[in-house]
Amino acid sequence: YHGRRQKKLDIPFSYCTQLACIPQEDRVMADFDFIDALGELPEEREIKNELKEISSFSQASPQIKERFYLFAAVVAKEMGSEITTTQLRRFYTYVKSVDLANRSKQADREDITDKYKLHFILPKIAGSSEKEKLHGLYEILSVCLSSHNGGKIKTVLDLRLFVEFFEAILDYHASLQKENFCRYKSNATFLSSTIRNASL
Repeated sequence: YHGRRQKKLDIPFSYCTQLACIPQEDRVMADFDFIDALGELPEEREIKNELKEISSFSQASPQIKERFYLFAAVVAKEMGSEITTTQLRRFYTYVKSVDLANRSKQADREDITDKYKLHFILPKIAGSSEKEKLHGLYEILSVCLSSHNGGKIKTVLDLRLFVEFFEAILDYHASLQKENFCRYKSNATFLSSTIRNASL
C-alpha cells in the first residue's frame, strides 16, 4: 500500500455476492427484454374474454392458439420480478403432477386421472403469502379451471396444452428474474470500476 490509506468500499455485500454467482457470459450480455420484444401485447381483460369464449384449449381456433404465448407473456409481466421463480414453480409442480399421471393416455380421453387436483390450485394461490402479487395469474387460471366458467380442460389433450401454457408463463417470468437480478453488463462494469477506483 506504500503508506497510502486504503479506501473503504461502500458496496452492499448482497450486491457483490449476487454478481459473483452470475456466469461471466451473462454479465456481459446486452440488456434484453424478451417480453417487450414481442411488441404490443393484449390486455388482461381481452385475454380473459377470449379464454371464456373457447369451449376447451384444444377446441380453440387456430388464431387464438397462436396467441397463447402472448397470453403467457402478459401474465408473467403482470406478476413482475417480485415473485420468484421458486414461488411460482410450486404451483406448476402441482399441475405437472396431474400431467404425469396421464402421460400414457390417448389425447382424446376424457377420463383425466386426478383432474380434481387442478381445482385446488386456485385456493393454493389465494392462501399463499404472495396472493396480492398473483392476482393476474389467479384471474387467468380461474377462467381456465373454474367450473363456474365451464372449465377449459375436458380431455388429456386440453391438459397438455394447459401445461404448455403454464410452462410458457414460467419461461417468460424467468426472463424477468434474470434481467432484474444483475442488469448484466452495466452492473458488472459499475462494480469493477468502483473497486478499481477505490484501490487507487
